[in-house]
Amino acid sequence: KSIDYTINEFALSVSANCKWTVECQESWVSITDGQESYMNSALLHFRVQNNTETESRTADVVFHYGKDSTILSISQEAFEVYLYANETKLDFGYRAAEKNIVINSNCGWYAKADVSWIAIKPSTGLIGNFDMLINVGTNKSPESRSGQIQIWNKEYEKEISVLITQSGRPADSVKNYIDENGTDWGSGVNINGLIWAE
Repeated sequence: KSIDYTINEFALSVSANCKWTVECQESWVSITDGQESYMNSALLHFRVQNNTETESRTADVVFHYGKDSTILSISQEAFEVYLYANETKLDFGYRAAEKNIVINSNCGWYAKADVSWIAIKPSTGLIGNFDMLINVGTNKSPESRSGQIQIWNKEYEKEISVLITQSGRPADSVKNYIDENGTDWGSGVNINGLIWAE
């Protein structure tokens, strides 16, 4: 019997006209309603644990009756690791702003930005879909800049990167707001098309 890497439960009908026993030496296979021995026909229920390894595996279920035996082989596929992001490149204007991406995986992951002007949250996740919020600071230079967010799982050697680019500040952009105390409040933050104080 061949099954995928996830947890599996199945029933097996055994036809017999004698006393018999069944055993499996692999801990990842269990007979949920198992008995020490059976008489004549019976219905067995099996539970197979999920395979977390990147190699397939096989277990032999052995049926003993008298001096004979019959073997049922259970083959389970290897764990297929995936780690995706719905966006691998984001472009920002020069003002501070935020965007989000969705990370989908069936393994745990970590993430970090390689430059200080990019902030991310969360920086780690488990199985499922996760929204990652990406914030960039105001680029006060006329030169554009770029950075990367690395997302990885070391155990399964999976890694993806998201490229972040930000345009430079134009020469005719709005000047920073400086209050009566001389405090420079910057040029604001663009949120949904409106400019707010940082």
